[in-house]
Amino acid sequence: SQGVENGRIYHIINASCQVIDDVGINGIYIHINDANPETYSHGAASGQNPQGAGGWGGGHDMTHQQIYDVSVNLTIPDYYNGGKYVVHNLIIIDRGENSTRVYFSDYKRRLGEGSIKLDEPPATIEVPTINPDSIPPELDVNRITIKAEPTRPEDPNGETEVDITFRARDNISGYNKADLRLRDPHGGIHYFTHTLPRNYTIYFPGDPTVYRTYHEQIVLPVGSIPGTWGLAEIVAHDKAKNFSKYDFTEIVRFEVDDTPQLDVSIPVKFDLFLPRGISLIHIPLKVEAVNGNPQIIESVSDLYTILGGAATVDFLTVYDPQSQKWLNYYDDRDEGTASDMVLTDDFGILAIMKSVVSIRLSGVSLGTDGSSSIALHPGANLVGVPLNDSRITHVSDLLTLEGIVDNVSVIIVLNDEFKVVGQAGDPGDIPITGGQAFILTAQEAATVPIAGDGWD
Repeated sequence: SQGVENGRIYHIINASCQVIDDVGINGIYIHINDANPETYSHGAASGQNPQGAGGWGGGHDMTHQQIYDVSVNLTIPDYYNGGKYVVHNLIIIDRGENSTRVYFSDYKRRLGEGSIKLDEPPATIEVPTINPDSIPPELDVNRITIKAEPTRPEDPNGETEVDITFRARDNISGYNKADLRLRDPHGGIHYFTHTLPRNYTIYFPGDPTVYRTYHEQIVLPVGSIPGTWGLAEIVAHDKAKNFSKYDFTEIVRFEVDDTPQLDVSIPVKFDLFLPRGISLIHIPLKVEAVNGNPQIIESVSDLYTILGGAATVDFLTVYDPQSQKWLNYYDDRDEGTASDMVLTDDFGILAIMKSVVSIRLSGVSLGTDGSSSIALHPGANLVGVPLNDSRITHVSDLLTLEGIVDNVSVIIVLNDEFKVVGQAGDPGDIPITGGQAFILTAQEAATVPIAGDGWD
């Protein structure tokens, strides 16, 4: 038979059998395999969950009979493999909690204790599917963050709240869960699992191919070993039961001690490209390395240096909203002058380049805990977007934000040439991809909240 969830069809396999017992049957669990020996079996329990999510269900209440009819429904979504499905084994539990695992004549391995083999072939059925998923989910390894905070910072006792944030996506079936393994200072491994609030749904809600941010809060118990802990491994699973392993033993660490809070992040990476001529740019992260070499960028002079200095840069222009003046940084002699401004989260720069420059920046996301802002002053503002805010996909989306709407009428962009954007669809209404700067003229001062993930 078939079922429908959110307009998508799935198949339902009904497996039924008769079981003989002297005290009554409490439940039965069935495992079926598809034709691919590399995939895992699918299972479901009788009498409880028709969607095959697992768990022990009750059989018929026939405690005065010796023959019991039991049936199990198994769900086969369109992202499972199609073809022939075979019953691999049954697990039968009676009301005395005795269990028997039943195999069929095709089973070639040695039977374990409590198992029997029937002299009959397993039941089979052909099930067509339209979109089989054999590719495991993917983690964004540049967006994994851990925060650790003692529950009693005034009198630490080892009990620690650990918040893990990561991003995942999948090609077809969608991310489903993740196994998280923490390593303590003595090398012991502690196991935790992140599941979706709606992981019982058959189909992933939304577009599974888009990275989504997930959070898992773990409370380490009183008496947890003090010292440096680490995120040893994440095993990400999709709904089709594909999985991928990521080892972070030497990368992501946090402290369990009397430290109030420690924020540890895997570096964000961003490729910054500047063509010859004029560019409006923004540094979309807190830079800690350039092309793999340790280097911070905190000021215009730092940026001038990493772009190659006089060999590649003609000059850099910034706007000082306090003095309402455009200031030029020509060479190293301008270090420490008014044009050598500090780079804030939203700081934009106009760069005049003698030649093409492409560099890889590494660091951490701007803002704090996924939040930042754009500060507008009356008059001209040269700003970038600090975070990848889901509300903002094109330049015109900025005009809808609190602090900009009814305060800024147009935005000037540089896309081969300067263009003015006053509404969606204007010629300059380009996608916002990070690393860009824009010129806004504001009527009054405002703070524009920005929330999201870091740019990559």
